[in-house]
Amino acid sequence: MPPIPLTKRPTPPSLTLYIDIVSPFSYIAFHVLTHSPHLFTTSPPSPTSDRNLTHVAILPCSLHHVMTITNGLPPAKSCPLKSKYIWKDMRRQAKRWGVPVLSEEEGLPEGFPFDKRFIHLQNLAYHIHKLYPHELFLATIDLLFHLIWTPSPPPSFGSARADVHALPEATEILQKLKFPKPEIDKILLAVRKEEGGGGSVEEGKVEVSPKLKEATMKIVEETECFGLPWFVATNKNNETDVWWGSDQLGVIAEFLGVSWPEGKAAGTDSERIWQRITK
Repeated sequence: MPPIPLTKRPTPPSLTLYIDIVSPFSYIAFHVLTHSPHLFTTSPPSPTSDRNLTHVAILPCSLHHVMTITNGLPPAKSCPLKSKYIWKDMRRQAKRWGVPVLSEEEGLPEGFPFDKRFIHLQNLAYHIHKLYPHELFLATIDLLFHLIWTPSPPPSFGSARADVHALPEATEILQKLKFPKPEIDKILLAVRKEEGGGGSVEEGKVEVSPKLKEATMKIVEETECFGLPWFVATNKNNETDVWWGSDQLGVIAEFLGVSWPEGKAAGTDSERIWQRITK
């Protein structure tokens, strides 16, 4: 792999996590890192930052476009046995880290993985990432992951959903994030324009937004990303390396010099994000 340009390297030690809401393993990685505030922080680095914490930058990426660029195939198409194993491994990893996920009996989200609404919701997350404070983006991702991959929403969201398989509506997400109606209308119109569609998502065209495509292409070119979640880590020796998959969290922690306690991830960084957004 060509070296990652020095100008792109954050101040060590640090970790960059690239995610897409269609990826359950992205959800596991996101959940673990945002629930380990004794080890990691999503707050921007500053002169007063705790040097004992590893800064985590969580950024959106399009898994759909990664697969297009790298000529990848979803396991369901390339190898049914691998697809069957992946779901077993996903729930095994979730159990190991204490991450709530849909059970085998509950099945998979509606339309997974090819429904265009997944692309639409990731476009929405990217739009918020580019135009609004980072904490609002993190709250958006946290909410989307919960509504897609778990039977229950975050505690701050409210009551449980009647249908755990139904994909959330963009309007519902923005309302829960406390956006006023004029701003919601503005955001939805901008996202639909960016993704090449008009009218409703159900009836119109939905493509990965050009800006998200561009960002994803840059990630692939600079780090040789071929799947998500994708990690880029820099340790205290200013050594940088990359990993694919939430099952690599232990190896990444070792590379960063982080001593992960045995058992489940702990902490409430994710809930604190929600409290700041919804109060």
